[in-house]
Amino acid sequence: MKEYLDIVNDNDEVIGKRLRSDAHERQLLHRVSLIFCFEDETEKKLLIQKRSELCDVAPSKLSIPGGHVNSGENYKSAAVREFLEEENGKSDLFEWFKFKSSSDGSPKFVTVFKTYNKGPFIDQEDEVEESYFKDMKNLQEDVLQNPKEYTEIIIDSFKQIFK
Repeated sequence: MKEYLDIVNDNDEVIGKRLRSDAHERQLLHRVSLIFCFEDETEKKLLIQKRSELCDVAPSKLSIPGGHVNSGENYKSAAVREFLEEENGKSDLFEWFKFKSSSDGSPKFVTVFKTYNKGPFIDQEDEVEESYFKDMKNLQEDVLQNPKEYTEIIIDSFKQIFK
């Protein structure tokens, strides 16, 4: 199935639509939603995913749930869809922050949502090899010490949180 993304301008206004592969190849500005899923309201443990080796972007790297906002979708509906697809997770999502990133060589607006959910989760095998909760303090240190283990977008997200 062909995946179409809305192409946006610097004000995050839709100016067109392209195939995902074309948007990446031409480095066109598009949209992504991410979900910071904490185990509970203490926000001490975050759900981490090891991406499948079958993923076309950042295979086998550590990340968090999320993905592209498809053409015609909004950030929140994309986040709900991605969380359900990747983890079979259903949860109230709260918009947390937004930033612009050029991670993985592709410019994008990223809207980050926050939720609280202990699971259990069911990983989507073709996208997620495994998922688990990791202590935020250890995670922050690990991202700094072992950046090549993580997707660029999670590193960019952590930079926003720990400014």
